Amino acid sequence: MDRIADRLAQAADTLTTMDHRISALSLVSPVPAPPSGSVPSSSSVPSSGSAVSVVSAAHSGFVASSGFVAAAAFGAQEAGRAGRAGRRLHDRWTSALDACAEEAADLAAGLGELAESVRATARDYAEVDDGVRRRFRREP
Repeated sequence: MDRIADRLAQAADTLTTMDHRISALSLVSPVPAPPSGSVPSSSSVPSSGSAVSVVSAAHSGFVASSGFVAAAAFGAQEAGRAGRAGRRLHDRWTSALDACAEEAADLAAGLGELAESVRATARDYAEVDDGVRRRFRREP
């Protein structure tokens, strides 16, 4: 039973690590909307309409060392519809990451409790076995 409890605790630790890593992906707030009437930038940010814009962003400096994908990678700094769509997409990305991190944290907590429950059950069984053994031997 100890082996089962140890494996459950190890799974809980892994989920805790995942929770921290997922949380690190959404640490920075999105880029604010540009002023109304501003001209879209001609920076090296990939077009938000591009299917590879997030992947391209990784190669153009819009992914932090922590793995965070900057709002600019979604085109959030652009003016007009493209910028609004980029900001919404980044918000959804962040919400999805937050939900995944919360789920991982909840599962880690549950697995930790389960591991402790298995250990407590093993202790209880050992105490019962010891009590039965003493009765058979007529020990006090």
